[in-house]
Amino acid sequence: MIQRSNDMVPIRDAEQFIDALNAAAEIEGGPQPRIEKLLRSLQKLLGRGGRSALWLLDQLDRRPLPRIVNRYVVRPEWDPTPAQDLRTLQQVIDNGGPALEMLVPAIRLHSRTPYTIILSEVDDTEWFNQVFVARFLKPMGYVDAITSMWAASDTRAVMLGNLRRSSDPPYTEKDISLLSLMLRAVAPLIDREIFRPPDVLDQRKLSPRQQEVLLMLLSGDSEKEIAARLSRSIHTIHTFVGQIYELFDVQSRGELMAMFIDKKVLERSSVGSSS
Repeated sequence: MIQRSNDMVPIRDAEQFIDALNAAAEIEGGPQPRIEKLLRSLQKLLGRGGRSALWLLDQLDRRPLPRIVNRYVVRPEWDPTPAQDLRTLQQVIDNGGPALEMLVPAIRLHSRTPYTIILSEVDDTEWFNQVFVARFLKPMGYVDAITSMWAASDTRAVMLGNLRRSSDPPYTEKDISLLSLMLRAVAPLIDREIFRPPDVLDQRKLSPRQQEVLLMLLSGDSEKEIAARLSRSIHTIHTFVGQIYELFDVQSRGELMAMFIDKKVLERSSVGSSS
């Protein structure tokens, strides 16, 4: 059963969530340490210490299922099973069964809206118990999984998930909301960092704040939305946008985005991310 979250969570959990995002944003060294920090925060927020992962997917129309571009995993100390290589992981999701087969069409119909599913609640219980649990979860010490997917476009998506041990309580509606909210917040950032051409950015002397504003612009955020996310005035953000336009010698957001959507650039960036 696919469930859409209304993102309603208790205030205390929301505060912890915001603290986790702020802490991750302060980490330097590229997306990997920030994502790993967020995945550990997700484990804490869910109250379940099992393996958590974030997957980057493209070719959403691929059959049987999308192509994995990259993935990030954090494991608890008691989980000795190493993360699978991308080729093996691709084989796993290509045989993912009804859960992913339902999830992918749903997110394509509702772009930029997280869709979250508790795998034990799928209609095909025989597949869940005899295939998914027996082959994939049980060997690693888990009994259930929760996953949420967010489509960045008609072709790309980000998927966030957590695995549950039998000693952990079952997933609840609150967990659905927490996972959906986490994905809603981190997916645009991940999509921008993975698919932006780093060589173009490196050629400009952008300050860290200018880079942050630029990435939000490329994601489609308005100046008002950027101001709210960064806790800055609209006037300040407008000034940053003007500086960015000047640095890239463009007159509009359309011209700016055109520099980042060249097919060859995206392909090169995608290949670099998967290596």
